[in-house]
Amino acid sequence: MNDPALMIGLGVLLGALLAWLGGRALLLASSGQAAIWAIVAIVFLTQGWIWGAVLVLWAVAAGAVTVFRRSYKEHFKDRLGDDAAQNWIEVLARLGWPAVLAILSVAVAGMDYIVPFVGALATAGADVWATELGMLQQEDPRLITTRRRVAHGTPGAVSMVGITAALGAAWLFGFITLLLSSIRMWQLDESIHDRLVWLPLAALVGGLIGTLTDSLLGATAQAYYHCEVCDRYTEEPMHTCGREANQVRGWPWMTNEVVDFISTVVGASVTAGAAILLAQSPWP
Repeated sequence: MNDPALMIGLGVLLGALLAWLGGRALLLASSGQAAIWAIVAIVFLTQGWIWGAVLVLWAVAAGAVTVFRRSYKEHFKDRLGDDAAQNWIEVLARLGWPAVLAILSVAVAGMDYIVPFVGALATAGADVWATELGMLQQEDPRLITTRRRVAHGTPGAVSMVGITAALGAAWLFGFITLLLSSIRMWQLDESIHDRLVWLPLAALVGGLIGTLTDSLLGATAQAYYHCEVCDRYTEEPMHTCGREANQVRGWPWMTNEVVDFISTVVGASVTAGAAILLAQSPWP
C-alpha cells in the first residue's frame, strides 16, 4: 500500500485536485495552490497514505468551514482586510511544520513523528474552525487577555462557539488518525502503539493549547494597526482603502502567519508530550 511510485502518484494527483478546488472556491491564490500541491505530494511520498489521508481530510474540512455561510462572514473579514485567497506564506504558516515533521521522520530514523504531525494539524484545524465558525455566534467574542467584548475577527478574540469548534476539530483529526492506523495494524496483524490509542485525547489537549497560544499571541504580540481614515483596525500595515495604517500594538515582525506557525509548533509539542504521559499512565 505504501509503494513509493503509488504514493507519489496519489500525492501529486490529490495535491493537484486540492489546489484546483481551492482556486475554484477562491480560497487559494496561485502561489497557495502550488504550496498545497507540494506539501501533499511531499507527505504522501515520505510517509504514505495514512499521513497523506489525514492531511487531505484536514484541507477538505478547512475549506468546507471557510465557505460555510461565507456571505455572512465576509463583512468581518473585509473589515480587517483579510483576503480569502491565501498565498504560499499563509499556507506554509499552517502546514509548514507538519511538512517539516514528515521530512524529519525520514531523515532522523528511530523516532515516531506521527503524533506531533497530527498535533500540528489539530492545532491548525482548531484555529481555522474556531475562527470561521466562531464568526457565526451572534454575541461578540471576548479578548482572551481582558475579556473585553470585541468585534468578530479581532486577533485574540475567543468565543464559546469558537472554543467548542476548536475542541471538535482537534479531537476529530486525532480520531481519524487512530482509525486509519488501526485499519493498517489490522491488515498487518499487529497491535497498535499506546501513544496512538490516546491520540484523540492528546490531540484535543494539544490542539486546544495551541489554539489558545494563537489567541494569546494575537492579543498581545501580534502586530495590529488602525486606519485613521476609515477608523478601522487591521492586521496589515496597509489598509484596504490604500492608506497606511498606524501600529497600535505588537511587534511588526509578529504577523498573523508567524503566530500561526508558532501555534502549530506548540500544539505539536504538547500533543506529543500528552500522548507519552497518557501512554505511561496506569489507566487501562
